[in-house]
Amino acid sequence: MKRFLISTIVVFLLFATEGICSNKECVKFAIVDRDKVISESLAFQSIKKQVDSEQATFQEDSSKQEEELHKVKQEISKQQDILSEEAFSQKMREFNESVLKVQQDLSQKNMELRESYIAAVKEVLSEVKNIASNIAEGENIGLVLFVSKEEQVFYAKDEIDISDKTIKVLNKKMPSIDIKAAHK
Repeated sequence: MKRFLISTIVVFLLFATEGICSNKECVKFAIVDRDKVISESLAFQSIKKQVDSEQATFQEDSSKQEEELHKVKQEISKQQDILSEEAFSQKMREFNESVLKVQQDLSQKNMELRESYIAAVKEVLSEVKNIASNIAEGENIGLVLFVSKEEQVFYAKDEIDISDKTIKVLNKKMPSIDIKAAHK
């Protein structure tokens, strides 16, 4: 909390003075609105669409496997009276191993999806950083902050917000990203 308060005060002071000046030299600064980049860039929309699709596929597969396992358990239960105790116990062990394998497979797929998501987000954010750096160099800006404008900025003049410029370039350079390719 203390760190947030100090950061907020520093950002506010920076915006209040419209730059950092020392010995007749001022350093211009700008912001890139993190939330706007995430919600409006084609690359982040591509990531979200792919993750949602993969999760829907996982859910569908999981439901099918759960249904199959339920049928197997019903069959085993029906055979309980005609099987020896040892044979029934063996079938239940095999069933429980099948359940465990399904759970492990689903967990592995979710972990791989998460890793792919993280890799893709890192790749896009790296490109955002490069784009913002190029804009800053072109406009003689000495500091660019990547913040949530809604949550972390009390006031900012429109001319110091380079989010739209950044998104426009990002959408041209990276209109989509394959989350699985980003992970490899």
